[in-house]
Amino acid sequence: EPGPIKTAIRQNAATHYKRWTRKDGAWGSFYREELEPRLYDTSEEKDFGELTCAATTKKVIHALEAPVPRLHYPVTFPTWAMVFARRLFPARFNDRMILGSEVRKPTAPGNATGNATG
Repeated sequence: EPGPIKTAIRQNAATHYKRWTRKDGAWGSFYREELEPRLYDTSEEKDFGELTCAATTKKVIHALEAPVPRLHYPVTFPTWAMVFARRLFPARFNDRMILGSEVRKPTAPGNATGNATG
């Protein structure tokens, strides 16, 4: 449960993205508008709560050296916030909070409401 960690995953994924992604499908507009700007972003600006790999390395070392390692090691602020929320709020509230942060779903072709049945 490290959270947002700065890695080379975007650069490494670009080749596979170009090869395997159909931009004319139901998710085409999502790919062009949401995913591609983040995939090809070369700025050094960090995302909210993003840390370097060194932060995760400290937790891995702790887990390896601990006589009884913990089950979860939150690293970044967003993961610590979720740990706190899970303890503080009821499960239904947490589920709503997580579902509210999901990526938007594509709508059915010709259906602006998003309701696939019409």
